[in-house]
Order: sequence, then structure tokens, then C-alpha cells
Amino acid sequence: MTTAGDTEPQALSNRSRRPGRSGAIMWLLAVAATAGLVCWCYLLGQSSHEGVDFGYFLAAARNVAAGHSPYLGQPNYVYPPLLAIVLAPVSHANPHSLWDIWTVVVIAAALLGAITFVVHHRRAVTRSIRPAFLIFCVATVLSCWPMRRELELGQSDTFVFLTLVLAAVAADRPKPGRRGAWIGFAGLIKGWPALIGVTLLAPLTNLTRNRRQIPTTELTAFALVLLIAPLLALITGGASGVSALVKNGLDAPQPSDLVNDSVWGAPKLLFSHTGLAHPLLISTAAQIAVTALLATWVATLLIISLGPTRDPSLALWNTIFCLILLLPIAHRQYALYVLPLLWIAVLRVLSPGNRDRRQLATVAVLAGWWIIQTFTWPYSGSSPSISAIRYTIPFFADLAACTVTVTANRRRTTLQPTSIAKSAANPGLARIPESV
Repeated sequence: MTTAGDTEPQALSNRSRRPGRSGAIMWLLAVAATAGLVCWCYLLGQSSHEGVDFGYFLAAARNVAAGHSPYLGQPNYVYPPLLAIVLAPVSHANPHSLWDIWTVVVIAAALLGAITFVVHHRRAVTRSIRPAFLIFCVATVLSCWPMRRELELGQSDTFVFLTLVLAAVAADRPKPGRRGAWIGFAGLIKGWPALIGVTLLAPLTNLTRNRRQIPTTELTAFALVLLIAPLLALITGGASGVSALVKNGLDAPQPSDLVNDSVWGAPKLLFSHTGLAHPLLISTAAQIAVTALLATWVATLLIISLGPTRDPSLALWNTIFCLILLLPIAHRQYALYVLPLLWIAVLRVLSPGNRDRRQLATVAVLAGWWIIQTFTWPYSGSSPSISAIRYTIPFFADLAACTVTVTANRRRTTLQPTSIAKSAANPGLARIPESV
């Protein structure tokens, strides 16, 4: 016969096992959902023939395999030599098989970036929420339109995305040179991400310290990694290879059938004849005025993002966002680079402690930004019969999201005492970005 004293420990034991079972089920669902999304992305990549941009990479790789510069007869290869050199050993294999492998690698880079982010911030939320947060991060990166476009073209943006996630992790856990090295490596893949190195100079703007600290180690690592690009160009093509590296990078053409999502492209689309869309009105004065206004706006946001902050990783993402908007040519796929801003905002709301309206508003704005990037872009390409307003919606969504995240970081809010108390009581919780 079981006594009441015996049933109480048994009930406690049953209750203690239930969270473990439910947690295991949640992780199984997370793994299953991730596998399903990966398979879906792979099928999307295989639904088209060899991507145009992957064809450029492959042609440059065949040049390298033949002992020539990757830029020889390849004006569309506007990247550093790294990708061509990596592909050179397999460049003469069956193109269809290479395309299959490339699709897998592109998906794997995006997936690894999301997983790295979740693992890095795992202590910011309770264990029961982690599987759901992983599903959220994986789903938002693999299902967004920039990712689908990436799979269609066979581009290398997911590789840059992964290196930037690793740079942000290094910013949160300062170790000599790592952040600078990862940013430099991003520049080795595409070239223009080297501009993100400006974030390494942010400590110079911190006037609250007794003396300004120059991040010598990080700057040195950044410069040394970037020097690999001209060195590879010199090895594969001599002096002409180095000049071609510079020339192709500076002369990177903007395809006539693509919209430029930057402060320079949106006003041109709205106020001039581009042949890409129906302009709002034809006015050179309006184009100049709006361009100047937008450029000043984003430049101001960039200065703010480089200012004093308690959250260097969030400042890095904000700096990247500002630079994308200021690029002479910005493609829609670049929205992939700043997707962690949405994840950080959601993470802030999910963390223990009091939530204010500002945090919820930030999540709402960034969620709307993601939806716009995913669903409102005209998939069929540009058309002069479609209003330019529709084509500029993603750009103005970028502008709104960037403004919200930069200004939120500027406020430099701290965790509420209730959250700190809960974190102290539960070692599984840790500090997360303080400024979202």
C-alpha cells in the first residue's frame, strides 16, 4: 500500500521528467523543421539551371586552372580571386554536379550562420524557448526572398553572411584580432564588405574614456587578411592580375534590368527615365534634393552607429546596414546580411524581465521589414509599366528598419533589475545585447 509520503516524491519525480520529455520533443521538431527547410531550399536551387553568377565564378576558376588570371576575358568577375582559386581544382568537372554541390554549400553557410547565432546567444533565453528560437532563425533566413534569389543566381552572399556572424561573435567576446580577421575575410569573398572595417575605428569616437584606445591588433589582422587578395591576384596573373582586380572591382557593372536599392538608386528610379519602372515624376531637381536628403540621413545614422555603445556586436550590424544603403550599387540580396537585427530584437523580447513598448515596436518594425523583403519584391523583374513606388518599397523598408535599430542602440538601455535578478537566480541565463 502506497502512503501519502510515498506518492509525493513520485509526483515530483514525474513532474521533473516532463520538462525533459517536452524539451526533447521540441528539439526533435526543431531538427525536423530545419531538415524540411533545407530540403525545400535544395529543391528550389535545383529547379533552375546553373546560376548566372555561379557561371562567372566557374569561368574565372577555369582561367586559374589553365594558369591564367581569373580576370582574363571575364569582365563580369568583379570579385577578389579567392572564389576562383577555390573552385579551380574542380572547375572542369560536370557543371551540373558542381551546381548541386554549390547549392548545398550555399545553404549550409546560411544554416551555419543561424546556428552559430543561436548557440552564441543560447544563455539569453530559457532552455524551453531555445528550440523555437532556432526554428525562427532558420526559417527567417532560409525562406526569405534574398535567399531564394541567392539560390537562383548561385551567389556567394551566404558565405559573407556567415563570416559577419562570426565577426559579431568575436565582437561580443573580444579576442585580439578575431573580429578584424573575419571582416577582412568577408572582403576577400566579395570586395565591398571590406568597408565594414570602419567599425574597427569605433573606439576612437568613445570620448567617455580617459584616453582613446586604438584597436591596433584588430586593424592589423584586418589589413593582413585583406592583403591576401592582391597577393593572390599577383600569383595568378602577375601585375596585370592586380590591375584587373582593381579595374573589375571599380567598374562593376550595374545590369540594366536590375533595380539599385541604395540612397542613390531609389531617387533615380522615382524621378528619372530609367526604363526599369514608371517614374513618379520627371524632375532633376527633385532627384538631387531627395538623394541629398537620403544620403545625409543614412550618413548620420552611420555616425551614430559608430558612436559610443555598450553593445559592439549590435553596432556592427547597424554599421553594415548603413553601408549597404550607402553603396553605389546595392542588391536586394544584401538584406540577408542584416537579418540578425531581427533575431536580436526578438531575443530581447523573449528574455526574462520587463518588456516595454519600445522593444515590441522594434520587433514589429523589423518583422514588417522582413515581410516586405520576402513578399513585395516583383519577382518577374523590372518593367516600365510598373510604378517606381512599388520597386522602392523594399528600400524604404530598409531605411525605416535601419533608423529604428540605430536609434534604439543609441539609447543604450540596460536590463531591468527584475531581469538581472532572474538571471542571477538562473545560471542558464546571461546578458544579451542591451540596446534593442
